[in-house]
Amino acid sequence: MASAFLPAAVSYRAQHGLSARDGLMAVGVVRMVEARAAGIVYSRPPDRPDQDAVVVGATRGLAAGMVAGSEGGEYFEFRGGHGGTQSELLRQGELLALEAAARRLEAHFGSPQDVEWAIDRDGALYVLQCRPVTTVRGASAVAEEEGEAVIASGGRCACPGVGCGPVVPVRAEDPPAAVPAGAVLVTPHSHPSLVRVMDRCAAIVTEVGLPTGHMASLAHEYNIPTIVGMAGALSRLQPGTVVTVDATRCRVLDGSRPVPPRQPMGRPSRQPAGGGERTWLPACRRSSRPCI
Repeated sequence: MASAFLPAAVSYRAQHGLSARDGLMAVGVVRMVEARAAGIVYSRPPDRPDQDAVVVGATRGLAAGMVAGSEGGEYFEFRGGHGGTQSELLRQGELLALEAAARRLEAHFGSPQDVEWAIDRDGALYVLQCRPVTTVRGASAVAEEEGEAVIASGGRCACPGVGCGPVVPVRAEDPPAAVPAGAVLVTPHSHPSLVRVMDRCAAIVTEVGLPTGHMASLAHEYNIPTIVGMAGALSRLQPGTVVTVDATRCRVLDGSRPVPPRQPMGRPSRQPAGGGERTWLPACRRSSRPCI
């Protein structure tokens, strides 16, 4: 509240003919969740939105580092009924609850959802926020050839597709001017600040990160082929070397390969897939337990 009366704010209102009343703001008070585990769940795989599967990224405690891309965590994809998925962090019932919550939110909003969640010490599931998933359909890959020069492989696909260009190592704090157009960015960890240069990237490779991190969502929006969690990428991909990133198959090839045109991104629909009726979430009653 005090910031509304700093010299800069007062001067701004005076220049625009605004009174102090015009600068009033609300104060939100939020009870924090003491999280045992937290993370992201996609109600559908972004590159295969028609499949009956959910994608989960999970970590101990709060998930700020995992979402930002500076930390890893558990990552798995499973179909209805969890299919025997094993997790060190989540119980089978919690996996089912995550799947059910993601699908209910998808039905409510009418499109695949990217959901942030937390589970407290008592096992209660909280939905913290959700937003539409930007999907990438029909992503291309480099045709496999005998004896091809694979420089690096591994990690996970954050956004499928193929990109080709010179390797440019970059850190999140580096200025945008340090990244030339058509570069293949190689960075220690995924970070949302890389959005400043995504419009000029051919592809992105990170050493740390999960496909459920915030940067992966941005890669979907910009349709940039992206591999995350490729250990040792900075040492294996030398600056200035021209490479082809096959994000669909999580590998980097030496030299230039033909790059297929990028497929258009899927925009969220306000109607449920299949044309069915929208299912609305019931109103929450006052309770000591959260309503999902």
